[in-house]
Amino acid sequence: MSVNQYAAIFCDDFRLEVNGKFSLIGCYGPDLVVQQFPARLPKLCAFATMSLSIDDPCKSIRVVFLNKQEQLGEITFPEEDLERQFQAEGAKALFINGVVDRQFITFDEPTELHLMAEIDGEEIVLGKLNVRATS
Repeated sequence: MSVNQYAAIFCDDFRLEVNGKFSLIGCYGPDLVVQQFPARLPKLCAFATMSLSIDDPCKSIRVVFLNKQEQLGEITFPEEDLERQFQAEGAKALFINGVVDRQFITFDEPTELHLMAEIDGEEIVLGKLNVRATS
């Protein structure tokens, strides 16, 4: 499966607007900086966006939010939805957006979070976020 473009944005929260747009609140750069460990956050979100080639349709997409080997959340896109979108008349690419969130997350030490896509069994890193302390 060829992914033409992909990105991940990590943030404190998100909102789905009436017009179908996402609003992302409190977006992080490469680091999430806490004062000290352990650190507890009320919520942490990972927004995934992918542009997939219409010439190479896939049957399965699963997006997973990970802290080391611990799964924090996931989204699975149904095969029938993917098939219908890939076959849409006039489609040049398939655009996928989704948010995975985790409430009440605790970090005991510095770590690197990952947002991964599994497309027809192939793993792709969409983005990473380093969690570190100020000192």
